[in-house]
Amino acid sequence: MIDTQQITVSSNTLMSNTNTNANIFENDKNEIRFFLGQESICADCDNVVSTQNCTVLGNANIKVALIEHFMATLALLNIKGVDVCLDNFEMPILDGSSKVWVEKLEPLKKELSDKFYTKGILVNKNMRRIYCIIK
Repeated sequence: MIDTQQITVSSNTLMSNTNTNANIFENDKNEIRFFLGQESICADCDNVVSTQNCTVLGNANIKVALIEHFMATLALLNIKGVDVCLDNFEMPILDGSSKVWVEKLEPLKKELSDKFYTKGILVNKNMRRIYCIIK
C-alpha cells in the first residue's frame, strides 16, 4: 500500500439493513481490491457473479455486493488502485447515489486532462458540473 490516509465510510446496507463500514486505502497495484476478513477479490468483469438487482463480485470464498456507485466514482475521479476493507458483504448504500462517495474519495482524485475517455465514458471537467456521456 501507498502511505496514505484511511478513508472510512459507514452506512446501512440496502438488502440486509445492517450497519457496515468500508475502510479505503490507496494502493500502488492499479487494482481495485475488496477484502472481507482474510478473503479478497479484485474488481474485474470476470469476477461478476450476478447483476440481478445489483452487481455482485464473487468466487468460492467471498462475495461483495452493491459496488456500482462506488465503482462509478472511482472511474469518474480517475482512481485506479484502492483496497476496500469491509465488515459486511454489502457496500454502504449512503444516500443511494454517488454523491457521498465523490465527497469522501475526492482526496484520492487523480488529475485529468480536459477531456478523456475511460472504458466508454467521456468526462469534461471544465463544466460547472461533471457529466458522463456513454459512447
